[in-house]
Amino acid sequence: MTSADLTPPGPDADTTPSAGVRQADEQRQQQLAALRGIADHQTRQLLDGRLAWTAWLNLADRHGRFGFTNTLLIGAQHAAATEIRTYNDWQAHSRQVRKGEHGIRLISRQDVPYSGFDITQTDGPALDSTPPTQPAPTSDALERLLRVAADLGVYVDRGTWPYLGRPNRRIVLPGELDDELALTVMAHQLSHVLQSGEHPDPDPQTPCRGVRRVRADSIAYLTLTHLGADPGEIRFPLISSWAGTDPRAPALNAASNTATQIVRASQQIRRRLESSPPTPPAPSATPTATARAAPEPQPKDLVKALAQAHDYFRARLPDSWVPKYLTERGIPPAALDTWTIGYAPTQGMLEHLKTLGFTDSTLQDAGLTRDTGNRRRPLFSDRLVLPLRTPDGTVVGFIGRRPDTGRGPKYLNTPTTSLFNKSQTLFGLHEHRDRLSTGARPLLVEGPLDVIAVATAAPDGLAPLAPCGTTLTTEHLAILHRHADLDTVGLVLALDGDAPGQRAMLRTWKTLLQVNGPIDAVILPKDQDPADILRYQGSVNVHEALRSVVPLADLVVDAQIDRFGGTLDHAEHQVAAARAAAGLIAQMPQSEITRQVPRVATATGVPSNIVTTLVADAISPDIPAPPAPEHSPLPGRTSPTSTHRPSRRPSR
Repeated sequence: MTSADLTPPGPDADTTPSAGVRQADEQRQQQLAALRGIADHQTRQLLDGRLAWTAWLNLADRHGRFGFTNTLLIGAQHAAATEIRTYNDWQAHSRQVRKGEHGIRLISRQDVPYSGFDITQTDGPALDSTPPTQPAPTSDALERLLRVAADLGVYVDRGTWPYLGRPNRRIVLPGELDDELALTVMAHQLSHVLQSGEHPDPDPQTPCRGVRRVRADSIAYLTLTHLGADPGEIRFPLISSWAGTDPRAPALNAASNTATQIVRASQQIRRRLESSPPTPPAPSATPTATARAAPEPQPKDLVKALAQAHDYFRARLPDSWVPKYLTERGIPPAALDTWTIGYAPTQGMLEHLKTLGFTDSTLQDAGLTRDTGNRRRPLFSDRLVLPLRTPDGTVVGFIGRRPDTGRGPKYLNTPTTSLFNKSQTLFGLHEHRDRLSTGARPLLVEGPLDVIAVATAAPDGLAPLAPCGTTLTTEHLAILHRHADLDTVGLVLALDGDAPGQRAMLRTWKTLLQVNGPIDAVILPKDQDPADILRYQGSVNVHEALRSVVPLADLVVDAQIDRFGGTLDHAEHQVAAARAAAGLIAQMPQSEITRQVPRVATATGVPSNIVTTLVADAISPDIPAPPAPEHSPLPGRTSPTSTHRPSRRPSR
């Protein structure tokens, strides 16, 4: 630790006090300018995507109390820091900053540079406020947020009785939401409540999109993280889509102002959560009470309950809106039986299953019911219902699709149970396992109706499958390997043609690297998925759309070049794009590396030998690469004013 980390520099012995004050002020201004320059650089990295928005949110989760600018400074100086305090604050907690440790430079609210130190830079007793090692149950986290809403004077409408108060003080939680979804919705809606002039959704005058949506989702992300819940399902658009692309101040200011609002609101929620701790667990039951408790439902009981529920849904199908809806979407009546589609009415299922002898505990553990206050209700209400099966055909859960004019999420899955885990289930695997075993290529689409749409079009040699509300996982691939020769036939991805669908496609490529067979991607028309094409253009066009395939590796590499190369007008942009692409290519099989190097050379204007050097350096970064020779950009591109050589290591 140096003295500069503790006190500002003093005047020299042979200068006047006023000169010393001026010198100290100049040094302070220099430090401020340097720190603000670092923060601006980090903000620009957020704008161009080099620093992911979720990476900043994770910094804000740990250090949000220091403000937006300081979270960026902490990330630039000590990204792994977990608990930062000043030297005196650590001393007050009986911890000592170790000798030789350099402080993390921050800016106070009075624009004074100061230093903080992470707990890893100190020695001493453990802090009293050690975070819990296990996250709280979702139901407890939801209860804490409901108490926060009550403290704020907000009414949470769960469909129990009418509300006649101010609309900006009412949050609606659709009745069919399970605790996990309800928790996410609550965190999102509370962010609207805390923003001046905003109303909870739905707000017809201010739709939840653009910067409003990003701000609310970001506050929800931080709130869920603080509660120990998983915020992974929250997705964020590119910052340029809501902050703008102007390289001057407006985009920087938009990002900075929005981030500052996010930090302030999330800290307000956090303070209220800390003043409303989790409800302590109930005392353990006495041995006598334990002996009298109802026995835990067995897996076979859950399987029977789900099978009976499926029969009930099937029996209610003819008198529902589902057959007409599917016909309008181009799905033939025969598909109703092929896919054993059913309908979940608003009431009647629980009473029916109880008459068959199933207990409340069994129905809850099977994922068929949910608790809403003091009442237990069916999870699926007024929904088209599709069974989720194991490969051998056992029903382990359901996925329900609401009508187009209905409330709540479009698709609703059975929550995780002892039988069902969405990371291990593929819709359509049971129906297509015979085709897979005879050499059909798995075709991964986004949703169950896409699976049915592709199956309706009956493409040659393809077996459509869909994950259940999550991205492709290693568990999915392990299951697929048991039913298909992936190392020979590979697989095809056909996700939605909109921007989120394309990003989801690119996110899966690292998971797919473990497959040795060819990995291709279907390029669907913009903003269309197979179900949309079937509905509006017919099965022939679905069949035709699935023929437009390109290697997934090409899309991944091209996207990386577009992200880091910009317009590729200058040599430094060309080399930056080539270096970024090389980092991805280095992770690919040797046959793919050989194919990608000339593609990157053509796309960027960087000679093949330099691209090869960059790839080799990315594969073995500890071996210094030879200096790259000079090169000229492709014809038609602006020549650089100075010679540029790529660095010996790719940027990380």
